[in-house]
Amino acid sequence: MEIHPGAWDLDLHRGELYWDNCSLVELARQYGTPLYVIHKKRLLEGYTAFVDAFSSAGLEAAVFYSFKTNPVPALLTALIQQGCGAEVISEYEFWLAQKLGLTGDQIIVNGTVKSPTLLRQAIEADAKLINIENEQDLHQVREITRQADRPVNIGLRINPGLKRSRIDFTTMTGSRSSPMGFVPGSEAWHHLLDFLREDDVLRVRAVHFHIGSGINKVRPYKQALTKALQVWGELRGYGFQPEAIDMGGGFAVPSVKTLNLWEAIRLFGWGKPVRCTFDGEPNPLIGKIGEICARALRELAR
Repeated sequence: MEIHPGAWDLDLHRGELYWDNCSLVELARQYGTPLYVIHKKRLLEGYTAFVDAFSSAGLEAAVFYSFKTNPVPALLTALIQQGCGAEVISEYEFWLAQKLGLTGDQIIVNGTVKSPTLLRQAIEADAKLINIENEQDLHQVREITRQADRPVNIGLRINPGLKRSRIDFTTMTGSRSSPMGFVPGSEAWHHLLDFLREDDVLRVRAVHFHIGSGINKVRPYKQALTKALQVWGELRGYGFQPEAIDMGGGFAVPSVKTLNLWEAIRLFGWGKPVRCTFDGEPNPLIGKIGEICARALRELAR
C-alpha cells in the first residue's frame, strides 16, 4: 500500500524520512526496528479536534483516554497536560494515572473483570466513575464500599442492542448478541434498579455504553445514544439523578484501509496491492458524532 509522505507531514531528504527535522532513519539506527514513533504535534491536534467536535455543537464534554490503548507515560503526560482524563481497567493503569498526577475525579474505571485491588484503589481515591457491567460487578463493589464506609459514584453499562451485520464486526460489543452490559428491560436490569433504589451508598451518576472498535459510521452511535437517553428517563423515574452519558467506542483510523470483499479477494487471493487515498486530514466522522449527539439531546431531552 503506497501513501504519499506528505499525508503524514513527512519530509524526504536524500532518501531519508524526516519528521519535524528529526531523521526517522537515525532513530531506527539508534533504537532498532520495529520502532514506533509518536508525533506529539499531530497527537495533540487530534485531541483538540475531538474536543472541539463536541464544544462546537454546544455540548459540555470531557475525554478520558483509554490507558490500555497506549500506556507510554510520555504520550499520556502530553494528553493529561491538555486536560485529558484516564479510563483504566487495571490496578497498574490506576496507579500510573495517579503517578502522572491525575486525581480520582479525573479517572473512570471500566472493564468486564475488575480486581478487588482496582476497586479499592478507585473507592479510596473517590474515582469519578466505576462503571458497573453485571451483577457480579455490583455485589463486589457493594461489598468493598461496606468496608470503606463511603459513598461511591457509579455508572451503569447498558447493552444498546445494536443490530450487527454478518460481515461487520465493528459494533460487536454493543450488539444484541454481546454479553457485555445490562439489557434494559430485562429481569436483571429491574433487579439492579430495585437494589440501587434501596441502597444509600452507591450513587448512580452516569449511563455508559461501549459499542465496539473501528467504527466508521455515525448510525451506531446515534442508535446507542438514543437508547441511553431512554434509559436516562427511566432512571429519573426511579428517583436517580444521572449527570452524564459515558460514550465508549473506537473510531476507524483514516490511515487504515477497511477492505471490501473485492479488495480482500484481490489482496489475499492474487497479491494485488490496495490503493489508499489517505490525505492526512482528520477523521470527519468525529465532527459528525458531535452533531448527532447535540441533535439527539435536543430531540429527546429537555
